Amino acid sequence: MGTSAWSQNDDDSRTLSFARPDRIPAAELLKIGLATDGNQVVFNVGPRLGQMSNLRYFYPSFEEGSRMCVADDLPEALAEAEKALVDYLGRYEYDVEFK
Repeated sequence: MGTSAWSQNDDDSRTLSFARPDRIPAAELLKIGLATDGNQVVFNVGPRLGQMSNLRYFYPSFEEGSRMCVADDLPEALAEAEKALVDYLGRYEYDVEFK
């Protein structure tokens, strides 16, 4: 089974969305920190001001109870989020195609 993901770009963040997989209950997606919007799953990779005024980039961990991970820049955060998404959906035997 496959699903596709897309990103909406701006200078500081990316919003990624994919069709909600049939074999993953919406409640489980919410438990791992993802939002659902109808038949779509949505999450953001973007900046937040950290301690000592350092700009840090956050993305979901795709693990229950550990909602956000952090990276030093947007490309690193986006790459790590995409890898985590592929790994998470792979547990349910979904292949991911980014468009």
